[in-house]
Amino acid sequence: MSTAKFLSLVFGVLIAFSVLAYVWRPVAGPADKVPLVWVSDNNPARAAQIKAFNEENPPLNLTLDYGNSGLQKIILQCASGVGPDIFDYSSEDIETYVAAGVLMDVTDAANKNGFSAKTDLWPSGLNTITLNGRQYGYPCNIGANILIYNKNVFDYFGVPYPEGILTWDQFLELAQKVSTIANPQPGKRPVFGATGVGWRPIFESRHGEYFGEKGDLQILNSQDLKIAFEMHKDYLFKYRIIASSVETKTMGSQGGWGGGNLNQFASGRFAMVLTGHWSLIAFNQAYKQSVDNLRARGINPDEVTDPFERPLRIGAVLIPKFPDLPPNYRLNARVAGINSKSPRREEALAFLQYLAGPTYSRLLNEGTDWLPGNPKYSELGVEPGPESLNRVALQNTTKEAVSYGYSMRVSPYLLTSDVSRVIAAQVSRLESNPDISVESLLQSADTELKKLIRRNLDRNLELKKQYIQTLGEAAYQQLP
Repeated sequence: MSTAKFLSLVFGVLIAFSVLAYVWRPVAGPADKVPLVWVSDNNPARAAQIKAFNEENPPLNLTLDYGNSGLQKIILQCASGVGPDIFDYSSEDIETYVAAGVLMDVTDAANKNGFSAKTDLWPSGLNTITLNGRQYGYPCNIGANILIYNKNVFDYFGVPYPEGILTWDQFLELAQKVSTIANPQPGKRPVFGATGVGWRPIFESRHGEYFGEKGDLQILNSQDLKIAFEMHKDYLFKYRIIASSVETKTMGSQGGWGGGNLNQFASGRFAMVLTGHWSLIAFNQAYKQSVDNLRARGINPDEVTDPFERPLRIGAVLIPKFPDLPPNYRLNARVAGINSKSPRREEALAFLQYLAGPTYSRLLNEGTDWLPGNPKYSELGVEPGPESLNRVALQNTTKEAVSYGYSMRVSPYLLTSDVSRVIAAQVSRLESNPDISVESLLQSADTELKKLIRRNLDRNLELKKQYIQTLGEAAYQQLP
């Protein structure tokens, strides 16, 4: 609990401990079993996952608590002694939880029981669950985004499907060919080239980092961020291959299969979408609804010739790259960690072992979620499903993306989530006013983030001392 991150979270709210202790109660279970509480989302798949764990571990009784998630709430509960035994966290937040002292170091148990970050995990995922060489949990799932394309839209324009790893220039050329917004054509339906493509995947494809190796902020002078912002701006205003947030909302209100970029992609409003292969959950629904609607009208789906009347048909390739750089994709992981203050933390280790095993991995794959943490079981339970949805190809493309994956650096002086929030606000400014220069946007982000760093340091003299020793007195004095 020695860093400013934790102090800034709990400062002024410690009085809430007593309230939390009163309102939070683990669910009562069988008297002859050790109860374990898992804080995760309320995904319907959790029921089967919990059932299988309890069947494989008869002395234990795992239950789900989906109403107490969130970084601050978890830290407050665990620090006050009323937290869950196990909780999910984003891999980007590992440093914050470790600094708060609420994540159990499971390194030795992992090495002994088959869920080691070094031997039982995708090699590129090492930094999603480790910090300073120590392991703090195991992934519930792990993956990297891919570029999924709507074959019906490509057929409508008579454009061949993408293959291999495109460069960003090739992607731009392709997106223009399958967009009537970028390339107006009389009588053609309104279609954008892509959605989900913007500054962030471009930045990440350059192996972009917010922080230097010493934890120093790298925003204002980041060539990677500048290139990413300029390309985002050009895609939006110059080439018109992507939609602004306002345009996306307008499309949602105009009907179609449903709101949201995945649903608009499925209905043909976008030719391509950058997302995870877990989106198959939504695409399956779109496909089934389309098939059912056609059959209700007495039409055989296999005989439909109009591309926009056909049920959804998709394919996938890796996200584009720069010609002078190798492929780079940011890894995402939902990690299960053990509350270091739980009286049942030793029993909870069985859950991490379960996550790395075949039963959980099979359930994960059957549910078309992201990949299991253990690559040994990456294909266990993968069913082809409808040929049109290309399930196996999407799974394999994701596995290839993970092989090129990386985890962004973290800093002891600033939350990564703060950086993402501040940059997102500047992107909103960019989308609302094309006349704002990229340099001005990055300057605003840099200033705001350095103010946050100064606040964190001034609240924690130990951290301030570390900052000055590492980066120099001048670097501290230059903070606004």
